[in-house]
Amino acid sequence: MRRSRTLLTFAALASTMMVSAQQQSLQPARTDIVVTYTTERALRTSSGQSFWKQGGSVSYGTNLWRGFGPATDLSVGHAGSIGSSGASLTTTALTFGPRYRWHPKSKCSSFGEALFGFVHGSNSAFPTATGTNYRATSFSMLIDGGLDIRLDHHIDVRALQLGWVHSTLPNGADNVQNNFRLSFGAGIHF
Repeated sequence: MRRSRTLLTFAALASTMMVSAQQQSLQPARTDIVVTYTTERALRTSSGQSFWKQGGSVSYGTNLWRGFGPATDLSVGHAGSIGSSGASLTTTALTFGPRYRWHPKSKCSSFGEALFGFVHGSNSAFPTATGTNYRATSFSMLIDGGLDIRLDHHIDVRALQLGWVHSTLPNGADNVQNNFRLSFGAGIHF
């Protein structure tokens, strides 16, 4: 939990510094808010079985200086059954970090980002040394990129977003998850 607070404090300070830098810049900022359908392919460590979580995300980003700026992502995913165990899993992740956007003013623009924060798992079994918890919170990292296509002056389509999600929820083995994430959706920019 201390690590999560430290990461959130760092993200808030970084965002504040970037906003200050933007105010000194002559280039207008491009801010976007995007809502996506998101799916993650996960591997159940103890059995080698994979499963897909389905859900959605809301992301926010601002270009402050030459394509660089802060970004945040809030995502929720659910799997009704993890492999043959029949257990379900719901995750909620909140991450912050830097983003770089190539060609922010063109019809097609791409971006890459490295976001850090926390994930909360619930409605599942998380083994510990003293028993089993039905919810857990841990570190999460999202490294991803995508392609946005401008439809008009303020509407974009997020044609594709691919990423790697790393988290450390308790799983009875190595407490490490490495998931593949695929998203697409739509957003507004101003």
